[in-house]
This record gives sequence, structure tokens and C-alpha cells, in this order.
Amino acid sequence: MTHQNAFFEALMTADMTPPDGLIGHSDGVSVGQRFNVYRNNVFHNLIEALQAAFPLIEKTLGAPGFQILAKDFIKAHLPSHPVLYRNGQALPDFLSDYAPLAHLGYLPDLARLELAISEVCDAPDHTPYPAQNLTGLTETDINELSLELAPSVRILGSPWPIYMLWAFLTDKGDAPDMKPQEVMVFRHEFSPIIRLLPPGGYAFLEAVKGGEPLGEAMTIAEASDAALSAETVQTIFNDVMQYALVKSVTMKGK
Repeated sequence: MTHQNAFFEALMTADMTPPDGLIGHSDGVSVGQRFNVYRNNVFHNLIEALQAAFPLIEKTLGAPGFQILAKDFIKAHLPSHPVLYRNGQALPDFLSDYAPLAHLGYLPDLARLELAISEVCDAPDHTPYPAQNLTGLTETDINELSLELAPSVRILGSPWPIYMLWAFLTDKGDAPDMKPQEVMVFRHEFSPIIRLLPPGGYAFLEAVKGGEPLGEAMTIAEASDAALSAETVQTIFNDVMQYALVKSVTMKGK
């Protein structure tokens, strides 16, 4: 093991003694004491980064509960990315297997929603496809269009009321009814927007993101969710165009 690896292992292991070769000052403070202070500062900064990325998880658990979760997560998933929030990308899966919070089954998807919000804020800009280029297209033409969505678009389906949980925890709604919900998260004018999708919306957008033409995406979505309707598709299409979330458009066979 290199000295650098030994230093990192000791830094991230609470009860481990400092590696050999560290030199202190002659002020009565030992190398071990100094190293512990440094270790505590590192953990404090990593926990703060998780707090900033997952404020709704912290609000749900309270600050002491979140601190315990964050420390356990950091020990299991050592930081590996210079952008600190990205070190929390494994938190949703970690929560899925985290026994102390198993009674809060919605937490993994709430974390996925918060991660999606961070991702859309950090996503690159794009040049929107001009909506006027679609003027005059027939219904058949529209069904044959494939849309490349903006890099700042995420979709999330959940067996939990993920939108109502977000609204409740951000003081924008009442306590949630426990029913499945689907959301689209995107960036508009530098701010993240969370939109509740109508029934079947997730399946439809998943097919669109996979490159399917709109007509085929609707067929695929109808097979997985009978609640999908032409009105649903029109609502989603209107939102996508209104918020300039299309990067490019191609027509089947052209």
C-alpha cells in the first residue's frame, strides 16, 4: 500500500491511527490529535455536501438522523468525484438496503428525485429546436417524429406519491395520499421544475427518450399503462415544446 493510500484509508476510518511518517509541531498537540481534527473536518464537509444535495431527506429524518445516515453512507461509499454532490449518486440504492430506515420505504425514491434535481441543474445547456418548424404538420407526420430531449430532462416513476411528498416537504402541498406517481424534472430559466405526469406519462417519455417515434412511443406506453390517452400525450407534448425541452427532431424514414 502506498503512503497516499494509507493516508486515505486512515482518514476515512474513524478509529484508525494515523499512518506512519506524519510530522507534528512542538506545541503539545500530538499527530494523532491533529489528524483527528482533520478527519472530522473532512467528514463534516462531506456531510454538508450531502445535506445540500438531499435537503428533503434531511428534513424527513431531522438533522441528527441525517448525520447518522450520512456517516454510514460515506463509510460505505468513499468519495470519488470532485463535484461533491455526485458522491451521493449511490445514496438511493444505499437507502434501499439500509435496515435502520427500512420502515420509510419511500426514502430511496425521494433521494432519486433530489438527485434528479441536482443533475438537471448541473446538465449542459442546449439549443432548443424551433417549435415553429413543426407548424403545419399532420397528425401522421407528428406520430413519425422522434424527439431528442434536452440533457436537462429527467423522468421518474415511483410506487410512492413522489410528487406529493416533494410538495409537502417544500411547503407547497398537503400530506400525501399513498398512491404511485410519476414526475418529469427539468431546468427552465436556471431553475429546476418538477411536474406531475398524468397516468402513462412515464412510459411514454421513457419510450421517447429511447428514440421511438411519437406514435410508436404511445403504442408502447399504452401496452404498459392502459390509462394513457391521446390527451395525455398532447399535454406532455405541449409541456415539452412550451419549455423548449427538445434538442432535435427527426422524422421516421428521413
